[in-house]
Amino acid sequence: MHALGFECGFIVIGVSIVAAVLGVTLLQAFTLEIGFFLFFLPYTMFYNWAYDTLREKFLKRRQQRRALAG
Repeated sequence: MHALGFECGFIVIGVSIVAAVLGVTLLQAFTLEIGFFLFFLPYTMFYNWAYDTLREKFLKRRQQRRALAG
């Protein structure tokens, strides 16, 4: 859900910036943003899932080591 909210906010801000910088119409800029969205939304979701999963494993392993040492 976080990734979707971020990407929607990025589209709103990004369309006007892309249109101004590249000198294209809002429709062309929106089309470009949709392309970015289709790439970065799955990327962001996968990255966050992988980070959360790996961090949880790391913290569990550290907690087990401390319990054995302590």
